[in-house]
Amino acid sequence: MQTLLCRCPTRSRNSETSSVPLSPVLREHLTDYENSQLAELDSWRIRAIPPSGQFLEILQQDCQEFLMFVLAENTPMREPLTLVVSITRVCRNCNVTVRSGEEPDIMARIPVTIKKGSLTDFVNSAFNTWQQLPGYQCSNCNLVDTTQEKRVIVRTSQFVLLHLLAFNTNMSKIRETRITGVPNSRVTISA
Repeated sequence: MQTLLCRCPTRSRNSETSSVPLSPVLREHLTDYENSQLAELDSWRIRAIPPSGQFLEILQQDCQEFLMFVLAENTPMREPLTLVVSITRVCRNCNVTVRSGEEPDIMARIPVTIKKGSLTDFVNSAFNTWQQLPGYQCSNCNLVDTTQEKRVIVRTSQFVLLHLLAFNTNMSKIRETRITGVPNSRVTISA
C-alpha cells in the first residue's frame, strides 16, 4: 500500500520555482491539489492506494479514521498495538449485570471528562470507573437511564495508542483541558 501524508500551503503553487526539488509522486499530489478547485490548499491530504480502494483521492479530516484504516490493512502493525477491553453493565434498579466478552481493539478512546490531570488520570476516568449510560434501556426491567458501565483494559501489547476525544458533539474543541506531565510521564494502566 502506498500512503502519503503531506501539508500543502497555498504558496506551494509556485512549486516549479521552489528551491526544494519535489519527487514525481509529491509533484503529482501537488498537481491534484491545484486542480481540485479549492480556495486554499492548507489542509492535510491523504492519498492511499490500498487493496480495498478506500481513502483514495480524498481530503482526510480525521486522523483516527485514517490510522484505523491503515492498521486494518496491515496485520503485522496491529499486533504490537492490540489491547483487550472488558465491559460490564449493571442496572441500578434491578441489579442485573451483563458482562461482554473481551473485545480486542487497537486504540483506547478516552473522552475528556476532567479539566486537569495526568494521562493516568484520563485513562482511569475512562476505564476504571463506573459511567452512567444516558438513554440506555435495561434489557431486564426496561427502565431508561438506570444502567452504569465500567470498561477495564484487561491486556495490552507492547504499545498502547491513546486517543483523547477532545471535541464536543458539535465539533468544537475542548480548550480548557490541561494534561500534565506530557510527554515525559509514564501512564499506569491497571485493572
